[in-house]
Amino acid sequence: MPDGRVRRGRRSWAPLAALALVAPGLIAPSAGVPLPAPDAPAARAPATVPTYAPQLEIDPASWWTDTGNVTPVTAVWTAAPPGCRLVPLWYRWSPGSTGFEGELAPLAGPTTNFTALGGTSGPSSLDVVGASQVVCGRDSTTVVARASATYAVDAALSIRAVHAVLPPAGSGLSAEALGTIVGGRAPYLVSVDWGDGPTTSVTVSSAGNFSVSGGSVGPGFDPRVTVSDAAGVVARARSEENGTVGGPLQIALVPSSWSAEVGVPLRIAIVSSVAADAFSTAAVCEEVGGRSDAALDADDFACDFATPGTANISVTAEETGFPYASAYAQLIEPVAPLPTVAIGNATVPGETGRTSYVPVTVAGGVPPLRLRAGFEGNDSTAARRVATDGTYLLAMNASRPGTEEAVVSVVDALGVAATNASAPIEIAPALAAATRVGATPASGGTAIAVAGSIVAGVPPFDWAMVPDTPVVGNSTSAGTAVGPGPFAASSTAHAEGPINVSVDLVDAAGAEWSSTESVVGVPALLLTAVGRTGPAGGWSVEVGVVGGAPPFELWANGTDGTSVQRSIGADGDSTVSAPSAAGPLTIEVTVVDRLGVAATANVSVVATPLAAVSPLVGEVGAIATIVGVAAVVVGWRRRRGRRPPVDPAPPDPVPVIRGIVEPADGVDRGTVELLAEEEGVPIEAARAAVDRLIADGRLQAERGDDGEEILAWRDPP
Repeated sequence: MPDGRVRRGRRSWAPLAALALVAPGLIAPSAGVPLPAPDAPAARAPATVPTYAPQLEIDPASWWTDTGNVTPVTAVWTAAPPGCRLVPLWYRWSPGSTGFEGELAPLAGPTTNFTALGGTSGPSSLDVVGASQVVCGRDSTTVVARASATYAVDAALSIRAVHAVLPPAGSGLSAEALGTIVGGRAPYLVSVDWGDGPTTSVTVSSAGNFSVSGGSVGPGFDPRVTVSDAAGVVARARSEENGTVGGPLQIALVPSSWSAEVGVPLRIAIVSSVAADAFSTAAVCEEVGGRSDAALDADDFACDFATPGTANISVTAEETGFPYASAYAQLIEPVAPLPTVAIGNATVPGETGRTSYVPVTVAGGVPPLRLRAGFEGNDSTAARRVATDGTYLLAMNASRPGTEEAVVSVVDALGVAATNASAPIEIAPALAAATRVGATPASGGTAIAVAGSIVAGVPPFDWAMVPDTPVVGNSTSAGTAVGPGPFAASSTAHAEGPINVSVDLVDAAGAEWSSTESVVGVPALLLTAVGRTGPAGGWSVEVGVVGGAPPFELWANGTDGTSVQRSIGADGDSTVSAPSAAGPLTIEVTVVDRLGVAATANVSVVATPLAAVSPLVGEVGAIATIVGVAAVVVGWRRRRGRRPPVDPAPPDPVPVIRGIVEPADGVDRGTVELLAEEEGVPIEAARAAVDRLIADGRLQAERGDDGEEILAWRDPP
């Protein structure tokens, strides 16, 4: 049989083969016992990346640094899922949202340098945004994460303008030490050694002015001040004021300001233990490069200074009457230059709606200094009070793009204003973009494509596409654009149904832009199962498959042990059935598509009973069935012997198949197709007819012990 057909005129063993194949499968259905079926294999799970995402951290997360120090800072990915690896894509550094006192360079890359600025101590925060791929086998997912760190910036600890207020001897008043703490780390312990008595100590909670009382004026009066901060740093200073003691006459000098300034008259009061008209005085204001007598009133005088530096102010007093006692007092006064201010380049690129940190350098003047900055023609202003000269960052916000003129002014403690400084600052438009996300079915799942366009912002730009489901590892999910313009991303997601796709952008100024869109490529796999009245002696379920990625594998498992497995080429409706003992049972239907996505449904059915049979069927059913089959075979051979020598036109395969299967009530499918071919039905037509009759429910199909497909005829309900 080279072509697989049984030729007429030769002796055929097909009837005997049919009898041998059918006999083992006939007894169980006749007795009402279902054929055994293998368990349905477990549905394949789709490939997934663990749901917990890696974390981005800044190392060190907290730190302290002195003004001018450079601290290396690194962004670190942690918490990689087990069995997965992290592939960093890009990083972007920017000042934090809670204050910033320094410079960052570079603004991109895993490591940057933080340079602390400013003459005051306080916190400074910085932020980083990063994108990384989490690669797990052949699948990956892109994550975008953020981290922040806060560093304590400590300006150098120093004591400025230390002076002593000297009450006249015998007045019963205590001396007072005054000064200003600059820098360091609060709180501070201030101790004053008066020189002629015990030391007085107080705690000061913040930098700035302090006052300590407790000393008395005497021959050993020599105040010395020590300040220690929370970090253990110590600063020392000495008051230069002193006086002499001579009989009942005692004097002290009290200036209107403990710091003088070039061109600003300094008023100095003379305090004495006797009435002002009881003595005469002579005062000298001596500065660097010159000496002049002061204009003297009864109890005060004024000094004018033309040169910055240190001035020596002295007063000699003498009683107007006997015994002509005299006294001498001296005051060492710092003379500050006039204040000046200058603007440097912004440490972070300017952008509309974001903070621009403009460095302002101030020098001279008598502290504290009041700084004020703003953009000309803009409502945004920034103000700051500082304790000493130095370089400070002023946080300025621009409400419009373009070249903005930044103007900065400074006024010192004596009300002297510096000449305003101005500089052009480039302000870029706010970060803006547009994206369009599309999705189509693909061999690996849903193909996602992003077409984006960066409209405005500060270049360069970092971008990332982040679906909420794993994608294949070789996707184009992130990149950097050197300027405004188009960008594109693509990937294939192992998912069906709605997929949320986020597109994240970060520019050089640290501004962020994000958009999320829901797309559908492969429709979600949906399964329905409805129990129907089954054929006699079995159950039947109508199965509906919608969406998913064909082809599909279907399993139907009954609680009675019956099982049906089938391949489905496309979604739609189909019917599965199996022989079973009469009574209620539950059928679990599972469908798994090409991507490994599974759907399961449970349905309750009632298996219909077989027609009533004789009690002897259980014992002789097999023999009777075999005899029946033998009769069919004999009848078939007799009909075959009466055929004309010329082949007629192919008969209708349905009645032929029914005539073969119905008498036996259980025949191997291969035997049925072979016998139908012997009856003149082409083998292809026979196979197609069997498939159609199974789908229509007129043929009952189930697996035998050896895996063969057993067919039994069932009249339609």
